[in-house]
Amino acid sequence: MLTMESVDTANEIYCALIEKGALKDSDSLVSKYKDKDNEAVRQIIKNRCKKEGTDVLLGKDYLHLISTENSVYCTSFSELRDKYYSIESKKYLHLIGLIHLTFFSEANNEMTSLQLNWLHNGISYYKLIDQVDRVISQLYEKQVQSNGDFSKEFSIAIDDVYHLWKRKDTDKPNRQRIAPSNKTKFGLVHTAMKILEDDNLVFIKVVKTSAQAIPTPLLHERLDLQFNNNVNFQEIKQLINETKNG
Repeated sequence: MLTMESVDTANEIYCALIEKGALKDSDSLVSKYKDKDNEAVRQIIKNRCKKEGTDVLLGKDYLHLISTENSVYCTSFSELRDKYYSIESKKYLHLIGLIHLTFFSEANNEMTSLQLNWLHNGISYYKLIDQVDRVISQLYEKQVQSNGDFSKEFSIAIDDVYHLWKRKDTDKPNRQRIAPSNKTKFGLVHTAMKILEDDNLVFIKVVKTSAQAIPTPLLHERLDLQFNNNVNFQEIKQLINETKNG
C-alpha cells in the first residue's frame, strides 16, 4: 500500500544509493528495502529507476545502483575529461574501456586457484600491460582479417585503440612516482584503475614505484549481477581471454 512513509523510505534508500553507488547488506536501509512488507517501497524505487535510466541490483553482500543506457546519471565525456586529465579525447576513453574489459575478464564464478589469487592479490600493472598488449594486437589482427567487420560486430573501436596504444612506451625510465598519465602504458593503466578505485571497485596497492590492482568484493559481486547473464559481455570476455592467454 502506497503511503507517505513508503515514499519517504524509498527516497531515502534511492538517494543513499545515488551518493554511494552501493550499500552494504548490514545497512539498515538495505533491511528496509528487503522487508517483505515494503513492496510499495521497492515499486517506487523501480519506477524511479525506469524514469532515470538506472537499475537496482540486490546481491548477497550489497545493494547496487547501476546506470543503464541514457541514464541521467551517466558521466559525460567532458565531465570525465575534467576529472581525469589523461582522457583528453574519446580515443583515450575507448582505450581505457578496453583496459577495463581486460581486467574484468579475470572474473570467474568458479573458485579456482587462479580466481582466488586474482581476488586476493589482483594483478600487477606490468602484467596487465602485457595482457593488454596481446589483446589489442590480436583484436587488431582480427579487424584486418575481417576487413573492418570485427569492430562493427563487437562495437570496439580497435583501429583507434591499436594505433594509440602502440605509440606509447611501457614506462618512463627512472619514474619517481605513480600518477595518472597518457604518456605511457603504465600511466594509462593507472588512469583506468584510478577510475575504478574512485568507485570503490578496486584497491590500488603501491609498492615503491610499481603497483597492483586488487578487485574489491563490491566489484566481484557487481560483475556477477550485471554481466553474468549478459551474452554480449560474455562473448567479449571469452574473446579477450582467448587472445590474452593465446
